[in-house]
Amino acid sequence: MLVRASSRAMMSSPRCAVRNVFRLPLTATRAPSAIRDFHLESKDVPTFLSKAGANLPSSINIEASAPSTAASGGVAVLISADRDPQSSWPGSSKEEKSKFYGPSVLSAPLSALSSLDSTYFGKGGLGLLKLRQTDPTKLTHAGVRSTTSTIPTSQLDELVHGLGEDAKTVVQEMWKLFDTHEGLWFSFTLVPSSDGSLSVTAPYLEFDDFAVRRQPLLKPYFESRPRNPNTARAEDGGLFYVKLSDVDAPTPTQAEGKELPEGNVGCFGYGAGNAMATMDGLNKAGGRPANFLDGGGGANRVNAKLAVETLNRDPAVKAIFVNTFGGITRTDIVSQGIIDAVKDDKITKPIVVRMKGTGSEDAAKVLQGSGLEFAFHDDFNAAAAHAVKAANQGHL
Repeated sequence: MLVRASSRAMMSSPRCAVRNVFRLPLTATRAPSAIRDFHLESKDVPTFLSKAGANLPSSINIEASAPSTAASGGVAVLISADRDPQSSWPGSSKEEKSKFYGPSVLSAPLSALSSLDSTYFGKGGLGLLKLRQTDPTKLTHAGVRSTTSTIPTSQLDELVHGLGEDAKTVVQEMWKLFDTHEGLWFSFTLVPSSDGSLSVTAPYLEFDDFAVRRQPLLKPYFESRPRNPNTARAEDGGLFYVKLSDVDAPTPTQAEGKELPEGNVGCFGYGAGNAMATMDGLNKAGGRPANFLDGGGGANRVNAKLAVETLNRDPAVKAIFVNTFGGITRTDIVSQGIIDAVKDDKITKPIVVRMKGTGSEDAAKVLQGSGLEFAFHDDFNAAAAHAVKAANQGHL
């Protein structure tokens, strides 16, 4: 069996601009499999709040279960690292009144969410993003500058929809924790009871996993977090791996009102920009990437082998696409790791390899001399198209 090399002329590598791979708008469902997240389990939230020094009223109850959207007087709250431009609050200086990109706080009465399809609620979403899209007049939106530790009182009054001082204290304290502990996505509901007390229900606190090294309080929760075994092996081996499709528990991915197919091409490269451009190339070729996978700080035979093994273990992956541009990276060493994985794991899924730059001619010779079947290209677009075709047809 021979390497099948592309006959097309060599072209320059894809532009490796750093862009947001996960282009789902904030108004779409947040599929849990599409985000490299680290969140606290609901049972751990009360302990975390205590250790973090949250100054909550003693009468506040924290409950894991979500309330009915028809709960009388309840309010849903979302604090997020918003991607949309924010407006400063009333009373800001002239300089602050310009648009800025920063975190925001959204809230709405639970009754306003009662008519929404629950599939839009997502992971910790509570339906607020869908409401923002369909009926923004029912939503309170406050942009918050990360240089401040408090939300202005006028904004708090609007955000809690008349629930009172305890509710305002909860929102303020949650914002402080979000700001100081590098949060990404905090959602919770505020539900009043007949005796006048207030409950914080369904708390979902998500943090930047790269913040753990700077936030000692997060470390024990991060280390004990549940992980998919395949993801754990990849991360422990130094790979940056994000699984985008989940055939065991499929979550339909929605964008602009359309359901998108699950990805079936496992892709891998070195450098975040290259890995993202690889995903873009698959989309351009009419396919869908099943993952994001960056080989990390340096290419070597071991992590190249682990990367291919990781992709092969994903049942959603029907073909593997390796795209490597050799600057510092020696592509011939990467090719040896690919061969090791195929031989040791007896991989039968079609593998398309695109290599260009340092060692690429030697890489082609190494793959050709392996006695294994690969499709080798030096043209990026041709390689991406071949990978999509192989995934759909099940062979090279």
